[in-house]
Amino acid sequence: MRFSNVEMQLQTLGTRIAYKTFVGKNCLGNHKQRKANLIMKTIKTLGLVTAGLLCGTGLASATAVGDLGTTATLNQLAGTGNYLEVGDKIFSGFTDSESGLNSFSASGITVTATYSGGVYYLQWAGNMSVISLATAASGDLELGYTVRATSGTINWIDQDYAGSISPILTGIGNVGIVETVRVPGGPVVGTTTVGTGLISAGPWTIGPYEQPYIVPPQNELDVVKDISISSLSPYTTTSVSFVEQSFHQITVPDGGATVSLLGVTLMGLGLLRWKQSK
Repeated sequence: MRFSNVEMQLQTLGTRIAYKTFVGKNCLGNHKQRKANLIMKTIKTLGLVTAGLLCGTGLASATAVGDLGTTATLNQLAGTGNYLEVGDKIFSGFTDSESGLNSFSASGITVTATYSGGVYYLQWAGNMSVISLATAASGDLELGYTVRATSGTINWIDQDYAGSISPILTGIGNVGIVETVRVPGGPVVGTTTVGTGLISAGPWTIGPYEQPYIVPPQNELDVVKDISISSLSPYTTTSVSFVEQSFHQITVPDGGATVSLLGVTLMGLGLLRWKQSK
């Protein structure tokens, strides 16, 4: 575990107080020495607890291994242990699986986490398409991930999609999505099925569609999107170019509680020093 400068200073402060008060006096006997050592350990522990609280609430932090910031390609995320982080949202555990798609490459899919207007978003953008030749063709793409809220609980999520069908005059195709949301290692808390239906050439959009409310709200969810893409007329390209998820939550304020705990810790340090000075 790595500590920030603030954390190290708190630990050092506890050590110095204990040393100056209890060890620096030559007249200490064995009993007092043991008591001093015990209190010094207590003070150091309080310092570390406070440092942990600061780290957990963003007052002091260290760069985490695997954090790629707010954007990366899908191949940098899927199966690597890397994750994206924006605000209080951490997106991890990315997976992808495809069959029947044309020219699909995880390195060509950009995944971006954003925050706007009080709402968090996760987006996939790139080439996700099926091309038919003389006969109809279809393919499937499954995208998965885990979302965690560090300062609240998620009570619903939305989804929307965009793409196109070509050629303009004769292309016919469809896109359908089944989305499953579950508590990690636990029950399914939401499922939706959406789609374009049979549509002719041109741009298309789906959504935004809202999942049913997640009851009770959760601070961590596993999400899987199963996207089916079909080109139903000869020599047609049906493409998905944009996949987006949005997240809405109940925020739990914790800044005041953290400051209170910090005050209790510092008061404990002073009390221990006062007792030994008497």
